[in-house]
Amino acid sequence: DDFRGYCGTGKYPLIKTMKSELADYMVELVYEGPYETPRGGAAAEERDPDEVVCEDGDAHVSFFRDRKDCSMYYVCQGAVKHHKPCPSGLVFNENENVCDWPENVEECPSTAK
Repeated sequence: DDFRGYCGTGKYPLIKTMKSELADYMVELVYEGPYETPRGGAAAEERDPDEVVCEDGDAHVSFFRDRKDCSMYYVCQGAVKHHKPCPSGLVFNENENVCDWPENVEECPSTAK
């Protein structure tokens, strides 16, 4: 970009052109969930023992199998929890931190959902 205006079109012609072309450009932001809300007070005491709680304060990444559905798993990025699916027919293997064949995961019988 001509940041000094030597070419006779004024300063920053490339950036100005991009700005004018993208002036009305809008991106629809759609989030399909899941929506996780931190619990406090009495709700925290009634917590499901199988529920994954991401409590690590730093940005450490860890993986946990969904105890209710072996074909799903959680990724914890610090205190932020993401619920993810395995590809069809696979279950989450916590020992390897990968989606794996059901026969390789003792805790998940061959009844992958």
